Amino acid sequence: MLMILWALWQNRNNVVWKGQGQTASGVFFMALNFLQQWKAARVVSSVSTTVDPARPVWSPPPHDWIKTNIDASLSLQRGSVGFGSVIRKDDGSFVAAKTGSFYSQMDAKCAEIIGFREALSWIKECG
Repeated sequence: MLMILWALWQNRNNVVWKGQGQTASGVFFMALNFLQQWKAARVVSSVSTTVDPARPVWSPPPHDWIKTNIDASLSLQRGSVGFGSVIRKDDGSFVAAKTGSFYSQMDAKCAEIIGFREALSWIKECG
């Protein structure tokens, strides 16, 4: 039921922002696709996820500073860009995080730049 509601919401956004809508059966199949993606994301992988100890995963900022890590993602199938930012203190403790997404067709470099811009705007808003 939740996937059907999500598909209806996505269809509504596509009509409003792109002028493109699905038929009732199209929305139903979109919901099935969302459900399959959700189930696939929940499957525990048997592949080893060992981190190479020689390669640092995160390096802290100087003492009494904070650090923001930023990343972006592309979905060419959906025509969307996602971005995220995490702020941590010099001891690695969590301060804040922000995510967002929007519909756009762009390359990876542009998506990273947009993610960076959005993070800077958010940090400015937070003071």
